[in-house]
Amino acid sequence: YACIISSALIAAALSGCGADSQELEITGKDYRVTPEHIVEITGDENVDSSTRMPDYIFLPTLESLADVSNYIVEGEIVELYYTVCERNAWIQMDVLISDCQKGGFEQGDIISVYTSGGYISAADHFSEEAKEDYYSDVPDEVMENTIIKVLNNGAPLPEKGEKYMFFMDNGGSTRPAGCYEV
Repeated sequence: YACIISSALIAAALSGCGADSQELEITGKDYRVTPEHIVEITGDENVDSSTRMPDYIFLPTLESLADVSNYIVEGEIVELYYTVCERNAWIQMDVLISDCQKGGFEQGDIISVYTSGGYISAADHFSEEAKEDYYSDVPDEVMENTIIKVLNNGAPLPEKGEKYMFFMDNGGSTRPAGCYEV
């Protein structure tokens, strides 16, 4: 399981403004993938928050991140999806690359990058066994409309239009083939 580096990802943020999707001009290769499941947030849901405290097998410094990453790119999030993998909240960020420090990407390429966190319904998060054991008195409609907002180390969720330096590897087996993971 790849380490979650979202707090380092947030710390490496660069300032910038977002590009409107109608203005998006891809000058390189399009490597985006399609998430299997998209969590739509309408604002009508009951939202509860949860904070993950990721475990690292190395010190989360820029030097150690560079050593364990197969790809290092700078880029802007041009599209963002909240999705679900193995009953956990994930974010797919479609990133327009402005610079590649490590790996084979070029300026103008666009890739899909996954990081843990985001939004997930209680119905998608809890297994059928957990629902039966602990939540059998909760109606299905309430489970579907109860959304859990998952933050890593309490860091804010990334947003469309933000620019970051991404330290990545190939995506895990439970994410769509062809994606990358911080």
